[in-house]
Amino acid sequence: MFKYLLVLFSFFLVPLGKGYEVYMKESPRALLMGGSYLTLANDDHALFYNPALLGRNKGIAFYPLNLGIGASFDLDDTDRFDQDYDEPAEVAQAFMNYPVHVSFSSSPGVKVGTWGFNLIYNTQANLLVYNNVHPYLEIDYAYDKGFVTGFAVPIGNEQTGQLSIGASVKYIKREGLFNRFSMLDTEIISAIENNSEPDEIAAALGLGEDKSWGFDLGIDYVKDIGGDKLMAGVSILDAIETKFKDDSNPDAGLYDQPMTVNLGLAYSMNFGPALDVIFTTDLSPINRGYSWEQQFRFGVEVDLPSIDIHWGYNDAGFSYGVELDFWVTSIFAGLYKSNIGKGDFAISSKRALIFVSILDFSYDG
Repeated sequence: MFKYLLVLFSFFLVPLGKGYEVYMKESPRALLMGGSYLTLANDDHALFYNPALLGRNKGIAFYPLNLGIGASFDLDDTDRFDQDYDEPAEVAQAFMNYPVHVSFSSSPGVKVGTWGFNLIYNTQANLLVYNNVHPYLEIDYAYDKGFVTGFAVPIGNEQTGQLSIGASVKYIKREGLFNRFSMLDTEIISAIENNSEPDEIAAALGLGEDKSWGFDLGIDYVKDIGGDKLMAGVSILDAIETKFKDDSNPDAGLYDQPMTVNLGLAYSMNFGPALDVIFTTDLSPINRGYSWEQQFRFGVEVDLPSIDIHWGYNDAGFSYGVELDFWVTSIFAGLYKSNIGKGDFAISSKRALIFVSILDFSYDG
């Protein structure tokens, strides 16, 4: 029934089985707030957004286990898979413009004063069939592991206005594949028929691996205003472009991490001990020629005892979800959108996420 689906998926589902690992930049809270998180990431994801946020930390924080799972989720478009498919053309038509996404991630970490450290374990795979006239299959897969560490130097305090300058260094070992295949050619079938091992099949299709060092810089400003809080920041991620190249496989579809410059502004309003409301907006990235609409991100958080409500918007669409806090455990659940595909064929992908953080510990000192 699904023999052709198995052919299409087999070569990249095997790498997914190696772990739940890719360089994680977006926290679950950020995904549910439209990606607008540059000034709010003073948690276990600080080093993935702005190392200067470490300047706000006053004590010790430990995040031993946080596991995130994401997948495509569109209840309005499932009828297309109710039929049997016997030909590749039928399979291509069923998946036409339907973005498939799977991701697993974890980034255990620790913060001691203004120093922080996170391990990196993350993987994601995106699949898209597009172009009705000449169908193409686009594969975007990455599997990263490594670490990131950094520090910040704070000047002043939050009551009078605290300015922090931060820097971090990261080491990433990346296994990845980004390639497009014509559904009318036999490139995929030939790769499977001519190679006996899963790793050989993946390499023939463009899978490669390399390791690299990267550097991030940031500035953070935070000020208390009568119980409310104003936050602003700038981050330069991959300040020296983080490059990957597999010399043993020149045709490998590895991709680099270009430098991105990001701006953020947020305002937290305090309505008493049981209610805070945060409004946040980012422009990201501002240095890569994207339109203003593509850069703009906006989010809202309503912070209640034991539960936070999140809402956001970016150029892909709206997002929303909740966070439940139970002592040393946090659970995120929600829906968000992200663009998948490149250039004129980029479309919005509807996704669901579940994120669990267990045994979090912090002491402000």
